Amino acid sequence: MNNKEPYISAVITCRNDDYQGAFTKRFQMAFNSLITQAKEYNLRLELIIVEWNPPEGRPLLKDVLSIPKELGPVTVRFIVVPHAVHERYHASKNINIIFAPAINVGIRRARGQFIFSTTADIMFADEFIKFLAAETLDEQFFYRVDRLDVDRTALQHAERHEDLQEFCKNHVIATYSREEYYPVLWMRKYPLLHSSHGDVTLFSKKQWYEIHGWPDLNNLGLCADRLLCYIAYMAGLKEKALKPPLCIYHVDHDSRWKKYGEHKSKAIKSVKSILYKPLAEGTFLKMFLRSTARNLYRLMYRFSNIENDIERRDLDIRYLDLEHEDILYDMLKKRRSYVYNDDTWGLPDDTFEEFVFS
Repeated sequence: MNNKEPYISAVITCRNDDYQGAFTKRFQMAFNSLITQAKEYNLRLELIIVEWNPPEGRPLLKDVLSIPKELGPVTVRFIVVPHAVHERYHASKNINIIFAPAINVGIRRARGQFIFSTTADIMFADEFIKFLAAETLDEQFFYRVDRLDVDRTALQHAERHEDLQEFCKNHVIATYSREEYYPVLWMRKYPLLHSSHGDVTLFSKKQWYEIHGWPDLNNLGLCADRLLCYIAYMAGLKEKALKPPLCIYHVDHDSRWKKYGEHKSKAIKSVKSILYKPLAEGTFLKMFLRSTARNLYRLMYRFSNIENDIERRDLDIRYLDLEHEDILYDMLKKRRSYVYNDDTWGLPDDTFEEFVFS
């Protein structure tokens, strides 16, 4: 590969709307950290920022972010997807970013040999960037890493990269790694994949094209992590789950998804607690009880008759769980590969305004 070409592309989708408060500060911190690391370890990086549906009357992100004059081996590309494209999607009035097609726009236009999608407030451990810079990634694998959530006061340590890395290592408040148990019993014939979050999902460019990007099956585009991993597995790829210190850091912030997670975990735990206390805690038994609780939760939620309410369904993250599991069941039970998107994934026929810094 030509040394001027990117080895790896990172795709982020966002907009200048101060999402969940102090978004610009969080993004600037993550942006500075990644540029510093890429220059330090000579990572041939293409950073693609897909600015989806930019808010009217607010400057574009390219005009808000402070971009270093010297980027070393890094190329930064801003791709602007206008409101007219956003309006093509159902419930576009209720959601500011349609996640899956936004990420796929970046993946479809990326030039790197390998491509990963990530989010705007993710920072990378130095060890992970050093690993990428070694250029030893294998196209047989897709790569996953643990996400470590860190205290939101990380923003106070953003000026010096070394201080920020040290803070992240010593102020972890939650860890998202490979799940310990299968979510449902019928999946136990298959490997337990690292599907607890979607903040870094890394494939070769060739493999992204073969699986047609992130499955674009719902406006929210969330909860598709497990589905994407098993689509790749059934397509013949092997998973390589990296372990700390090769990891990523996520700065804690308020989020409506936290409330959903708390609501869901309480519902499942309330069912499990009835069964756990009188029984031993063997591995198979834990898996059986977890599966039973999950199925009871699914059954109760089905009674809400949400399937007949299209708008509510497309905005309800709980329904996403059910929708994804139905596809998983169909795919794994029939032992077949599964490609959800058609050949128009990533909107290849659309031309978008682009700004490049290198």
